[in-house]
Amino acid sequence: MSIITKEERIILARGEKKLVSVIVPSRKRFDMLLVSLQSIHEMAADTSQLETIIRFDDDDGQSIKRIPELPFTKMNLRVIIGPRLRGYFDLNKFINECCGVSCGEFLFLFNDDSTIITKNWDKELEKHKGQVVVLNPDTHDDAQQYNTFPIISREIYDLVGHFSLQAHNDAWVSQVGKKLNIEKHINIEIFHDRPDNSNFTGTDERLLDDITWKERTDTFPNSAKEFFSQKFQQLVQEDVLNIHANLLNKGE
Repeated sequence: MSIITKEERIILARGEKKLVSVIVPSRKRFDMLLVSLQSIHEMAADTSQLETIIRFDDDDGQSIKRIPELPFTKMNLRVIIGPRLRGYFDLNKFINECCGVSCGEFLFLFNDDSTIITKNWDKELEKHKGQVVVLNPDTHDDAQQYNTFPIISREIYDLVGHFSLQAHNDAWVSQVGKKLNIEKHINIEIFHDRPDNSNFTGTDERLLDDITWKERTDTFPNSAKEFFSQKFQQLVQEDVLNIHANLLNKGE
């Protein structure tokens, strides 16, 4: 047993501790990102307990030039600029990079085309403090059956050393949660404003301009095939076994 608490360990390692770190990878959708950030901030009850970590690609000059427009005076923001690598195929590397500098008790995977609808959403998250969980917010859209915005306990990340090892980050942690029977619904509603959502608010012009969405849809068949391959399903199972063994040792 350690001589310090988990909270003290986070503070010693990262300088501070928050309730939640919201992880937002963003590419060439700066105006939409600003709307997403506004919802994270304005719908929260206690913004002092939030941090948001944004990750831009180093070839996204349009967004990088506009970084001074981010609401640094209102929000606890961290910005990472890193290599593009293989793009969507390496999305998990971007997420892991953000998690590595985070200080939240929970890690919340968010998108730059999404907004939080639930007022005081962070109060819902507080109900799960001290638990080892994978939380599944509501979307009330065609993807409601999936956990597209997973929130995981930091302890999960600390135990396995990553959020995910493959581009389908949401599916990865959702599978882990289901196999361990620790995935739970949480009363947080999110609107995902993307073209395959029947409630999509965008115009045809926005759809044509959204190269990020096009890359995702073009890449998805191959990235999904990779995720369900024997190799990556085995890696998911390794995470499950590692977390399970540690929970048994703790008597949980």
